[in-house]
Amino acid sequence: MTLRDKLRDAQTLAGFANLTAKEVDYFRTNYPEFVPQKWWNYSPTNDDGRPKDKLWITNQSWLREAWINKFDIDQFRLMRLLTSVFDPDELFEVSLRAHPWPTFADIGALQDTVTPYWRAVLFLNEQKWRVRLCERCKSPFVAGHSKQKYCGEQRGEDRETCFDLVRKEQKQRDHLKHRNARNRKRRKEYAKSRNV
Repeated sequence: MTLRDKLRDAQTLAGFANLTAKEVDYFRTNYPEFVPQKWWNYSPTNDDGRPKDKLWITNQSWLREAWINKFDIDQFRLMRLLTSVFDPDELFEVSLRAHPWPTFADIGALQDTVTPYWRAVLFLNEQKWRVRLCERCKSPFVAGHSKQKYCGEQRGEDRETCFDLVRKEQKQRDHLKHRNARNRKRRKEYAKSRNV
């Protein structure tokens, strides 16, 4: 697998970390292989059979926590991210309709489950320097280089990226800061040209 493929998976993982409930169908349609499709609707249950939150919501909160900590996480938290993504049909408890349905899969159920999600989590765990929160919008993103501070997410009605918006704000601040001096210089040059 190339670095480009790993980065693409990691960027998709950042998209998952930023996902809202309204965007789930779009994400599932555009990244159908990212996680097992049946996982999106799976809800673990309590001992009495009452469902908890959907597992993708719980997993996403753990992923955001890992992102905030720049993937400087212990083995438990890493395994929690990995073992909570699985095909529910591979679970013994689910196939028997026994309760409770677990939050985590055992190793046997995961042996054939190497998804882009897994690859991305392991990649970012190895390359922690790529794990960033945008300094403008605070969204998780994957850095392409060591000095990158802003995500490439499009914001606003004109669909500019955070980087574009920051550059525009910097130019506006610079213009306001130096406007009077620049105008004085222009007036002086204009007056000089009129006198010639």
